[in-house]
Amino acid sequence: DSIGIDINYPFSGEDSQRVIAEKLMLLYEKTIRDTHNFLNLDSLLDIVMVLEKALCIDIYTHAHNFNAAENFQDKMLSIGRQVTCQDDDYKQRRQALMGDRNHVAVILSYSGRATFIKRLIPIVLLIAAFVFALPTTFAKNCSPVLPHSGLKFGTVRDAKL
Repeated sequence: DSIGIDINYPFSGEDSQRVIAEKLMLLYEKTIRDTHNFLNLDSLLDIVMVLEKALCIDIYTHAHNFNAAENFQDKMLSIGRQVTCQDDDYKQRRQALMGDRNHVAVILSYSGRATFIKRLIPIVLLIAAFVFALPTTFAKNCSPVLPHSGLKFGTVRDAKL
């Protein structure tokens, strides 16, 4: 990485508090920069429109991304939108099985290496109206949307909510 930080293991046991604080700052800057570079405003508007039509938004994530997911869930609940965000692998699979064409699935993983992703994708592709992979190198070379019709990345314009 150009900033000299392994995003998966940003600290070592030998790092001082100062070095850790500096690496945290660089890590947050990199995350914001990567997210900004990944954004496509046309796709973002399309995604917002699909989320607006969904009766329920199911978020699938783990570890450090869970706090961001809960924050999103809280903000959506405050405007009357139903959002689920299960806290473990088993509950996430059960939630995915409860979904239907009125649900939109959001998979939140920065690296795309989370083991839960491979188990969830086949389930949500069969059940949810759309699957969004945000913001992730997992979908870096693709649209941020997995259409219901298969494992190919596609466009949200095909949504039929």
